[in-house]
Amino acid sequence: SWVEIQMLDEERKLNINTASATQLDLLIHSPVLAQAIVEYRDPDSDGPADSSIETPPYYYPKNAPIAALEELRALPDMTDDVFSKLQEFTYGIPGAEQPLMANINTASREVLQAVGLMTLAERIVAFREEGHYFTKLHPTVESDVPFEPSADLEFQTVLNANSLTVASQVFLVKATGHVAA
Repeated sequence: SWVEIQMLDEERKLNINTASATQLDLLIHSPVLAQAIVEYRDPDSDGPADSSIETPPYYYPKNAPIAALEELRALPDMTDDVFSKLQEFTYGIPGAEQPLMANINTASREVLQAVGLMTLAERIVAFREEGHYFTKLHPTVESDVPFEPSADLEFQTVLNANSLTVASQVFLVKATGHVAA
């Protein structure tokens, strides 16, 4: 018999409930489906009449935050490939919309680009792979990070949008058990 317990940092991903259609498109490479996801959770959506999906089967929106990514399987044009990308790059929190914040210390290159760090993502990932990490988003010593935060417009724009954090608060705990017969 055995039990395996995993604790996964969900803030290495984007919150599906606050991500924009543009951000989702950068991750799943489907502008129509990215817009349909935003419309699905939008409290003001009227359903198929508002949909960017033009072919049946039509769907009705939830008009509330997405609690589980599996809800999105019902969207027309949702493929296994796109759903896998959603699982890799996004998360949902049942019953609450959290601010869109990605952990700069654990987010993938794709997620960093989706929050707006298009040109800095590679340098940030390389910095982390060398064993470094960010202890704060406003470093006092410029040499602590692989770019000049106070002078980099892209970084400042992302900071002003409150899109980054240095410590995660949202985790997924997965437990798997096996009992021998």
